[in-house]
Amino acid sequence: MQRKDCEIRSFHVVWLSAVGFMMAVVPVEGATLTLWRHAVVTADEVSVGEVCRIDDASEDERRQIGEAIIAVAPLAGGSLVIDADEVRRVLRDRGINLATITLKGAAACAVSRPQLTEPEADAAAMFPVQADADDAAAPKVHCLRAIVEDFFAAEADDPNARVLVRFGRANEDALDLCEPRFTFRIQRTSSTPLGMIGLKVTVFERGDEIRSFPLLVDVSRVVPVVVAARAINMGAIVGAGDLRIVELSHCRGERPGYSESQAVIGQRARHFIAEGEPVRSRDLEAVPLVRRGQLVDVQSSAGGVSIMTAAQATSDGAYGDVVLLRADTASRKQIAAVVTGPGRVRISGGDEILAMGGDQ
Repeated sequence: MQRKDCEIRSFHVVWLSAVGFMMAVVPVEGATLTLWRHAVVTADEVSVGEVCRIDDASEDERRQIGEAIIAVAPLAGGSLVIDADEVRRVLRDRGINLATITLKGAAACAVSRPQLTEPEADAAAMFPVQADADDAAAPKVHCLRAIVEDFFAAEADDPNARVLVRFGRANEDALDLCEPRFTFRIQRTSSTPLGMIGLKVTVFERGDEIRSFPLLVDVSRVVPVVVAARAINMGAIVGAGDLRIVELSHCRGERPGYSESQAVIGQRARHFIAEGEPVRSRDLEAVPLVRRGQLVDVQSSAGGVSIMTAAQATSDGAYGDVVLLRADTASRKQIAAVVTGPGRVRISGGDEILAMGGDQ
């Protein structure tokens, strides 16, 4: 199922108020959680109890575990993938001792949300929200909530990533303060790039400081990730039909998997990969995608123009390897290119084209 929305982020934090507040945790002993392979939700949030069956637990323990919010639900018709590591992280953040928990079942759960029913869709079409002409002409108000989001978006170094910021309930009133009446200074108080991040926010009105407070936010990045469209057996050569791309969120420094299918197609699976599970480099055994003597498609770019040509490879190469090409069999001049897929390589224009020795 292709993701149709971008609001996918695990929300598993205990928010702290300005004076400090700790959530009471029910001790959990010996509970068994079975992660479903598929789940359907209708609410705006996904809880552990909706993706797992909870056994060997008391009523209080079931409620403590089952009510833990693990993700923002996809929009109607959309889907997201929640893996076992995400479930463990949510339980740990809730204060539950993982040594007392048995987690089994699927490696990941594909969560979907149904489309609107026909009566709901008809009602939405019958009563559309109309924007007032004066409102359309008025400048958009930029409030602190959006300013904080822009602050983290400016830090993103991945052009394919979108930043998702979740706010706690503390200082909610301040998030609605807007420019131009107010101006803001935002400073980090923690160095972690993603996850729980502390900020110091200073608010000014007409140049005078009127308020300063700490703000705790949960920051993640939403990126396109290649997942298994169906189960892939150990030793199988991965084909295009075995893969699909969904949007997943992560709150760690590393990307949760590949962003392009071409990086995976033609590789051999080291072990069984379940449907819906992200495909990672550790899951694959490198297989040469380009063979010596093979005629390959060559993509080159210069000045914003992309050109496809053909050349003969003079060396083997797996995905990401640099191979040598000979465009003219009458010449011994060779050019370096990077393998981007089965029988496909890429070179860049200008000074980045590297000639590998004239006569050899």
